[in-house]
Amino acid sequence: MKEYGCYDKKDLFEMMYREMYLASEGYVWEMVSSGKIDADKMEKDFTEIIEFWKSIFLKKGQTPEGDAKGE
Repeated sequence: MKEYGCYDKKDLFEMMYREMYLASEGYVWEMVSSGKIDADKMEKDFTEIIEFWKSIFLKKGQTPEGDAKGE
């Protein structure tokens, strides 16, 4: 497996997944704790954060389904 610094690809994926999970859980906790659950706002906010994560974690030309070549 190709290594990136001291992490291999699997470790990086697991760290990325955990970061996304914790950020999502924290966001939902904040909404529930505020007592004001606005589903439309939550959908908008999650759509924005997902686009942000895509811009960080996907290589240029890659889609969530695979790379630009369809591999």
